[in-house]
Amino acid sequence: MLIPSIQRNTPERIYINVRNASGLTMTTGFGVALCIGNEDVVASTDGIDAVLFTASAELRPSFIGISKGDIADGGYGPVLAWGLADSIAL
Repeated sequence: MLIPSIQRNTPERIYINVRNASGLTMTTGFGVALCIGNEDVVASTDGIDAVLFTASAELRPSFIGISKGDIADGGYGPVLAWGLADSIAL
């Protein structure tokens, strides 16, 4: 988890580092969900695997945030878990 130092002129943000297990590139601004193990996704063995968020009822409880940048399949990258996002894909 990354919590940048607080500054007066920028909003506070908290980032979580995840590994992309979706089989696709996670694009900047897309929603991300943890692999919690349900009908849609196999559970993560180490707690850091994540997939692209969909409107699936099974993924709603596992939503963790917005991808800060492009994350290649199998790669690691930051997800904005709390704070103001620069862009969001709806």
